[in-house]
Amino acid sequence: PAVVPHTYHDKYILAEFATKAAAAGTINVIETLAPGWLDGHLEKLVKWSASQAVTLRFSACERCAYKESVTKELDAGTKQVTQTGWISSTVKTVTTIQEHYWTFAGSWNVSVFPGVDDHAHDVLLSHQGRYTIQTVTPTGEPAKAPRKEIRCQHHDMDISWLLAQLRTGKLDFAINRTASRTPRRNQEIEDAVLFSQNLGSWAHAVSTYFLHALFPIQEEHNLDIDAISAVSVFRPVVAMFALEPEEAGGQMVLVEDFEMILGEHRRDLQRRLDKIV
Repeated sequence: PAVVPHTYHDKYILAEFATKAAAAGTINVIETLAPGWLDGHLEKLVKWSASQAVTLRFSACERCAYKESVTKELDAGTKQVTQTGWISSTVKTVTTIQEHYWTFAGSWNVSVFPGVDDHAHDVLLSHQGRYTIQTVTPTGEPAKAPRKEIRCQHHDMDISWLLAQLRTGKLDFAINRTASRTPRRNQEIEDAVLFSQNLGSWAHAVSTYFLHALFPIQEEHNLDIDAISAVSVFRPVVAMFALEPEEAGGQMVLVEDFEMILGEHRRDLQRRLDKIV
């Protein structure tokens, strides 16, 4: 903020804490979705990252198989009345259709693996489910599958940068001030920004699959899909820029408030997850 006097050193500290907040926020998401998973796998992941890239992969597969067909007659809603003398007859018009039923099976998982060895993966999250899809055709027309018989996809993300900040067992990030031109123009921040951009693209691809490819398959589910949104989620990085205590004489108090900010982020994530579940 313009009203708060910052020294050049202050901006380096701010850049470091804001970057740590971004990394810690990513860790909070992992721990909220998979409690305890990171603690149990961190040593292995850090060991992997010391010699090769570590990939976070989202994989999804869909299968659609024909189940059965049923012929039905539908009342067309029209009647033809024929009257001869005292005798009358009514003919009801019907339309014959075929209802086709298909078994849709979907599965997805999020895993990590070292280098290019995706067989040596550890699964972070996974889920699978089934749903019956119904299609209708006039009698005599062949059934047409509503989905491809098999459809698989995956999206990869290199998380080596994040693991590099955890090599000591706890989160750490520092800018090399000797080789740095400004708090923003230095290799450490450039690497952090690239990681954040790639993570954003990966997350967008995953959410697009769920919201626009998988979820629409099941109709009339009465679930609030709009609740799955990051629009108003508490943002720890933004909060770091809002710290401007008067008693600090213009110096930003960051260390004291860092855990408080991350704690609020964890609580907000958990509240939203509980609402969705």
